[in-house]
Amino acid sequence: MVETTVHLPAVTVEDVPVQVECTLPAYARVHLPLTLTYNLRNRTGYIEEFEATMENCDNFVFTGPKQVS
Repeated sequence: MVETTVHLPAVTVEDVPVQVECTLPAYARVHLPLTLTYNLRNRTGYIEEFEATMENCDNFVFTGPKQVS
């Protein structure tokens, strides 16, 4: 019989009472706004403060058929 003991690092499990969910449309069209919906759920008994920023991105990629005139 062989017995081996392996010491593993401790794992910290945290219960995060704040949930963020983002809803995106299935597709987008060029030159039309893309609407994102963020749902923030605070499951604590305290008032939480959130801050969000969005920036332009020049690396946005378009895929699919292209029309050339």
